[in-house]
Amino acid sequence: MVLVTGAGTGIGRGIAMGFAKAGAAVALHYSSSSKGAEDAVVEILKHGGRAAAFKADFAKLKPIREMAREAVAFLGGLDVVVNNAGITMNMRFEKVMPEQFNVLYSVYVRAPFFLAQAVLPELEKFMVRSSIFHLSTPMRATSNIRSMPVRSEQSSPLRDSLPSNWRRVACVLPASHRAQCQWKTISRRCPEVTPSK
Repeated sequence: MVLVTGAGTGIGRGIAMGFAKAGAAVALHYSSSSKGAEDAVVEILKHGGRAAAFKADFAKLKPIREMAREAVAFLGGLDVVVNNAGITMNMRFEKVMPEQFNVLYSVYVRAPFFLAQAVLPELEKFMVRSSIFHLSTPMRATSNIRSMPVRSEQSSPLRDSLPSNWRRVACVLPASHRAQCQWKTISRRCPEVTPSK
């Protein structure tokens, strides 16, 4: 039972498909990539899997909590959360306004934190196998603000905020943006994903 955020395109979609292929029930979150998420669901269902797509704007807090509740209700529980959702702003560093920075911060930092908070009661039911993964990207020297490379620092404070017996929080920092590579990395760390019934 897996929730993958930002699963409408690219790496997130690839990870969701990988979990489904391994037998997990999957909730695919999307913000604007509805077609990609819905097409992935159709493909999973066509191969006998169990999946559904859920829309939420991660720049706002209420949709995060609503999406978490709906996803857990659909899955019937939760084993794994993969925080992959992100946005891109192609502008020069000196041109970034506080409002734009706040949107980036909300999506990359606040949303994963409060999503984890919302689903923690479900994850604690299966503490032996439950995991939270953050996908990040390497810090690049660039004059443009393309993303906010903060997740590599975020997994530690989030992990430290959880109860002392709950420590399966990790950041996946890939060398390349290949969905298959991400799925292999996560599946090695989490081999006991609950199969779909």
